[in-house]
Amino acid sequence: PTQKQQNKKKNIKKMTTADRVVDAIKALKPGPRGASRAAIKNWMLANGTKDSPMLNTTLRKAISKGMKEGWLNEGATPQRFRLVPSKTPSALKTAAAKKRRAAARKAATAKKRAASKKRKAAAAKKKKAAAAKKKKAAAAKKK
Repeated sequence: PTQKQQNKKKNIKKMTTADRVVDAIKALKPGPRGASRAAIKNWMLANGTKDSPMLNTTLRKAISKGMKEGWLNEGATPQRFRLVPSKTPSALKTAAAKKRRAAARKAATAKKRAASKKRKAAAAKKKKAAAAKKKKAAAAKKK
């Protein structure tokens, strides 16, 4: 095996079954008919996934999850599956991450604004106190 293939096998462990299903369907290029569950499983086994008693279960769960979340559609038959390009799991993850980052940014700017308002209020209070002190000192000099 080449270095690239070895690295790919190492990365397989980090990928979820859903990600592997997406990769399998992309690699199989099934066209409008879709890729069968058996073909997806065979591709996964050929590309670094270890065969285990849980493989069929996790594969079925990943496929049903994909159908529910909308990134998989039925193909020509209920046993075949096609990808919905704009809704792949990785695309959904990046969209969710973008929303979280935007919310965090919004919270941070709100926090900065609040801190800025506090600082301005404190500065204004200091100025007022200094002005009152000056007036008091001036009044005391006049007496």
